[in-house]
Amino acid sequence: MNIYMVVWKFFPCSEGGAERQCRKLVTHLSEQGYSCTVLTSRLNRGLTAEEVLSEGYSIQRVGRFAWIEEAFKKVFRKIRGTISSSDKGQVNDAIEFWFALPFVWISRLSFMFALKSFLKKNRNAVDVVHVHEAHWIAGAVAWACDGLGLPVVCKEADCPAMSTVSYDTPLRSVLARHRQEVDFIAMTEKIAKSLQENGIAGNRITRIPNGVDLPGEQAVIRGKRDVVYIGNLTQGVQRKAFDILFEAWVLAQKQDQGRSRLVVLGAGNPDTWKKYLDQHGCLDSVYFAGAVKDVAPYLQQARLFLLPSRVEGMSNALLEAMSWGVPAVVSDIPANRSLIRHGINGWVVPVNDSRALADAIITLLADEALALRLGRAARQEIEKSYTIERIATRLVELYTKLIAKNRHNVSSGKE
Repeated sequence: MNIYMVVWKFFPCSEGGAERQCRKLVTHLSEQGYSCTVLTSRLNRGLTAEEVLSEGYSIQRVGRFAWIEEAFKKVFRKIRGTISSSDKGQVNDAIEFWFALPFVWISRLSFMFALKSFLKKNRNAVDVVHVHEAHWIAGAVAWACDGLGLPVVCKEADCPAMSTVSYDTPLRSVLARHRQEVDFIAMTEKIAKSLQENGIAGNRITRIPNGVDLPGEQAVIRGKRDVVYIGNLTQGVQRKAFDILFEAWVLAQKQDQGRSRLVVLGAGNPDTWKKYLDQHGCLDSVYFAGAVKDVAPYLQQARLFLLPSRVEGMSNALLEAMSWGVPAVVSDIPANRSLIRHGINGWVVPVNDSRALADAIITLLADEALALRLGRAARQEIEKSYTIERIATRLVELYTKLIAKNRHNVSSGKE
């Protein structure tokens, strides 16, 4: 089976959830003997057109201008890092969107046509195409595959599903229409229902969550006081709720009196948040580690894990924390509630409630027995349902089904 996976950016670029999950899957599937190729935009200048990695899969970078978009955004974010905003960045986000629009438009158009050309040229080498993001790129892949007779499946991570294809996307109405034609992987039941509400037939939706490697050991927990957050600071406060994270930490430190440390892992400029923490006398209790290649050493030494997001897919970071047996405090949103049952294998707090998050931090720092119990239950949940081996097996079953259905449609003249 020849599996082509499409994701906007990929290794060695900084990874978000979609990129990390894609890399885990192609690595595992390649180890199982499946031929895997990742199709991605050219985000790193100087890289060859095709790279074959030691993990056994290949990367094909398509498009020529994505680096221009990235370069513009890096410059803009350096400038905005010196600007404070009373609405915590919403104005700057809007300015960035409109100034970046022509660069984004060109890079996406280049990617779309390069992808279409590549898939047409290599049609006989492809059995199934798996898109790891459900925004405009899902429509772009469906458009590129139009007339090629290729089965396409797209993973939807967000709820509500099917986000609007925005103005920074060329041919956006065309892509929105084509996106409706693919099969979907829904990571939670609520996402599956949301897809149906957006016109996707139930027989074109398969419920498969993200998967994670199960470590051979558990985190220490006992005697530890590090509180870990994993998230890319460039993903936006509206989605990741960095404001709630740091407000809660300031509140918690008033009771904890500096005995614990917040460890923030992820790319992005932390200067805005450092200023906020410094103003509240808490900067010394927060360590910004930046982008790290391996989060395991930090989770091994953690007392608890935080995920206060306003919007979230099935978080890879949350899955990893659970796999290490680290108790998680999460916001009450559908994706988090699909994994965490309050008081059983984690702790759930209301969205946008920094006081409740602070209280949960203090509770789990003070009650070691509770933290251990929640962490053990979290790891058991991963072992039962979310290991990468289980998820990869389910995906192969889906690929096989889609390939068979596609061949039947082609032979009967439905394609």
